[in-house]
Amino acid sequence: MYTEIKIRILKKDERGYPVEINSQGQVFEGYLDSAVLPWVGTASPIEDGARLFAHLFADDTLKKAWSQICGQAPERRVRLRIDVDAPELHAIPWEQLQDGTTEPPQIIAADEATPFSRDLAVSHPFGEPLTNRPIKMLVMIATPENLPDYKLQPLDWETERAVIDSIWLQSPNPAELQITTLNEPATLSALETALGDGYQLLHIVAHGKKGEHSNKSVLYLANEDNQVDFVSVSDLTTMLGRQTNLPRFIFLVACQTATRSPADAFRGFAPQLIQTGIPAVLAMQDLVPVKTARQFTQTFYQQLFQHGLVDLAANKARSILMTKGLPGSAIPVLFSRMSGNLLIGGKLPLIQDRSQIELESPLGIMQPDSPYYLERSADERCWRYIEQPDNTIAIQSARQTGKSSLMRRMLYRAKKELDKPAVFIDFQNFGTEFESEEEFFKLFCEEICEQLNLRPTVDKHWRKRGPQKRRCTDYLAKYILPQHCPFILALDEVDLMMSTDFVTEFFSMLRVWHNKKASEANFKKMSLFLSISTDPYTMIDDVHQSPFNVAQDVFLLDFTMAELTVLVERYQLSLPDVDLQTIFELTSGHPFLTNMAFYQLATGLDKETLYQQAASDKGPFASHLHHYYRFINQQSEFIPVIQAICRYGNHDLKSAQVDQLIQKGLLKISQKRAVFHNQIYARYLKDKFDDQ
Repeated sequence: MYTEIKIRILKKDERGYPVEINSQGQVFEGYLDSAVLPWVGTASPIEDGARLFAHLFADDTLKKAWSQICGQAPERRVRLRIDVDAPELHAIPWEQLQDGTTEPPQIIAADEATPFSRDLAVSHPFGEPLTNRPIKMLVMIATPENLPDYKLQPLDWETERAVIDSIWLQSPNPAELQITTLNEPATLSALETALGDGYQLLHIVAHGKKGEHSNKSVLYLANEDNQVDFVSVSDLTTMLGRQTNLPRFIFLVACQTATRSPADAFRGFAPQLIQTGIPAVLAMQDLVPVKTARQFTQTFYQQLFQHGLVDLAANKARSILMTKGLPGSAIPVLFSRMSGNLLIGGKLPLIQDRSQIELESPLGIMQPDSPYYLERSADERCWRYIEQPDNTIAIQSARQTGKSSLMRRMLYRAKKELDKPAVFIDFQNFGTEFESEEEFFKLFCEEICEQLNLRPTVDKHWRKRGPQKRRCTDYLAKYILPQHCPFILALDEVDLMMSTDFVTEFFSMLRVWHNKKASEANFKKMSLFLSISTDPYTMIDDVHQSPFNVAQDVFLLDFTMAELTVLVERYQLSLPDVDLQTIFELTSGHPFLTNMAFYQLATGLDKETLYQQAASDKGPFASHLHHYYRFINQQSEFIPVIQAICRYGNHDLKSAQVDQLIQKGLLKISQKRAVFHNQIYARYLKDKFDDQ
């Protein structure tokens, strides 16, 4: 049982900011140190948290009160209320608060003993916990087609849906937990229509930032043509105000890829949603890295559906981010007015607790030392190239075939066996939506410096005139390379640069770096390691400026039957040869599909259901398959090829469309003809396109 502690910070007076701490009817008063502002964060969230705690409890009365409360209540629910008359304090990352009086120091918003939330003074009732079943959750993922026009990277609808699907698949009784994902386009009117069905939980994934034509914060939703529609907080709250049954909880994810902006993308969204009558809101107070958002989401709901407590679920999710070394653990902010912060009551858990089963979801990158990582011939080939410092290496294969996991494993091994550090830049996180070419190249250099523990001095060294790629090259040659021992520069998903206006400049710069290895000793210190999912010859017009036609290519192949035998043992499954052969025929050894099949069997899905639902929109591979369905529909020139293979079983190879579908991973070559890559694709696409 948690003891509730309320910390209230009031409007500033001549002595500072009055603070009240209320614990079980006892009220302690003191002042917050005014030196807390202006708040300037550093590169160390831990140090910032300790500094913030020191400011909050600089007053001796408050310091003694906190110590007394901690002694009396080891488990305490902490609610922080900042009065509306002190808005300048809202943007401070209070979720970083670290109590240095404990041993070890305790990060309050990431500890199971101290569930943390922000409180708001509104008149709406708290509301009772949800006890009726099913618990209904609505998911909306906004992916308007013209996001690149606003220098925003498109969101991956299938991957975001897969994060939620992976949670739902753990439900022992789907009748108690119903999760519905809105189809595209993600319009405000579609959301309003869906909410009429009485959803208690609402999860929204969208870009969010200051509006282009106003100072209001906006969500980038879509109109009926799936083009960007700016939706302000007043638009959203006005629509919600018309609903008979409001959601009890809203999770608003600003799924950005930029990581350095101090902008508060949702300032005002969460408080105004609370004022509308929503009992609890989770929102992002800064631009959040994609992987951080996905991991937080997954852990949060896994915890919530176990015990129903929103603040405890948020604390646990922050803790997992910190354990995994993901940035931005203080970015998600929970506002809640619920009594005891109990959102879901009644019969729990809604999903099975798999904490005792040491399994890893196939979604995302595998840990370098994962027991489920299966080495292939590509690993040995890649390692030979890594050992030679003059090489530029390029891993090529379709999506979800293991490129990023292979890259991470090679870097892990290089550090361990060669004592060679790595700079790892994943362009899904680093992003490509920058205000200018100069900003991109400068931040690219700063990222390299930070990962090599060098003090960035980009502004000082960026004064020389000339193209940005030359300035970047000069900075590398004159500042970074002379100060550092040999290292690997690993660029994952680098083909995402194709969405920028300076893709040619970037790739030609990498080619220059490769060429300089022959004449400049410092450039031999840096090995280039790239991964792509796109045909490299379509990425840059002039092959003489491309790094890919001078790179050592590494191609990832499907698992063999022998490799499936090894993998099934690692999942500790007892499968007869006939069932293993069935899975091999279904997947053709596709790495993701195979791992997902074994993962589903290891977590309780029966074989018959797996086989029957393999090509279903509701099956375990649904998100993966839906990606291809959307891809084909958006590129209508592929439909005749797909239909021909559906009807005749194969297609000749003399077609640009066939080449692209092979590169995409949908088709493969068999007996000099193009066929579907595996039975799952064949069954799914026949169902979708054979009758068109």
